Amino acid sequence: MPTVEERGLEWKVGALILVAIALLGTFVLLMSGISFARGWHVNVDFANPGAVQTGAAVKISGVRVGRVEATTFLGGRVDSHTKRRVQVRMRLFLEDRVKDVLREDAECFITAAGLLGEPHLELTTGSHDRPPLRDGAYLVGVDPPRFELILART
Repeated sequence: MPTVEERGLEWKVGALILVAIALLGTFVLLMSGISFARGWHVNVDFANPGAVQTGAAVKISGVRVGRVEATTFLGGRVDSHTKRRVQVRMRLFLEDRVKDVLREDAECFITAAGLLGEPHLELTTGSHDRPPLRDGAYLVGVDPPRFELILART
């Protein structure tokens, strides 16, 4: 039968293991980009979104307000919702705190933090005299400059 000192040591080791598992779980959740914030969705159409991937940040004035939830290749087909040809559509998840800020004439750009930074989407809010953007709305994104094409054509 274990002594009191051995039991105390077993409790300490068990508590250490539980704390380590909790810290690991928290770290995995933070690094995966999972957000528990409530939000809504906006669709943005691009001809060529460059290197932006699913999970990329969506920012307004440099502040993260959402993420790219899905990227779908439509191949230039005419979309039944917008009645225009769409090459790539990105579905954005945006936090509720920006619902009243974004307007129908909001714009979406692809940019990066610095020369070698991770690409992300930057939204402009639009004009205050326009109606607010609704959940599930469709925007036409501004494609990034394609430096490889400029270099190939020179």
